[in-house]
Amino acid sequence: MIVDGGVKCWGDNSSGQLGNGTNTSSTTPAAVSGLTRGVTAIALGELHSCALVGGVVKCWGYGLDGELGNGAANSGSVPVTVSNLSNVDAIASRGSHTCARSGATLQCWGLDTSGQLGANAMPQSNTPLQAAAFTSAVLGVTAGGAHSCALYGGTVKCWGDNASGQLGNGTNTTSMSPVTVTASWP
Repeated sequence: MIVDGGVKCWGDNSSGQLGNGTNTSSTTPAAVSGLTRGVTAIALGELHSCALVGGVVKCWGYGLDGELGNGAANSGSVPVTVSNLSNVDAIASRGSHTCARSGATLQCWGLDTSGQLGANAMPQSNTPLQAAAFTSAVLGVTAGGAHSCALYGGTVKCWGDNASGQLGNGTNTTSMSPVTVTASWP
């Protein structure tokens, strides 16, 4: 939760995902170390968390599959800065990966077992990679457990796990590259 520009988290902390420098769970909101102001967005994965601060992304928690994006494959109980990423204005996390919009591009990092990074980085990437090349500016981004979607140029494209049809293209075929959502709108 963002409170006065800072972040507070609570709940399970077995992997340091509360960001307060401990691995002790908390039933009440605890301040995330070093994030007391300037936070404009937060995104929560399964066991990691990320925050957007002044165009930079900071992540903490479980990181053995690259979720922290700082070039290492280790966990951390305090926020670390995601490598080689600036001018970010939107973030999305879910499962074990995160994506960030930076201008017209989309960068993703973390677990990639189903192609959810959109960069064919199997099985993971410890630093941000450009998700598929989009032909116009990415307007929005969201993440599912093992898939990701982006809105650009009036089109929604999704990639990654599709076992339950979550890519919206009328199939159950997993895709490592973006496919167009083929929904009918009223």
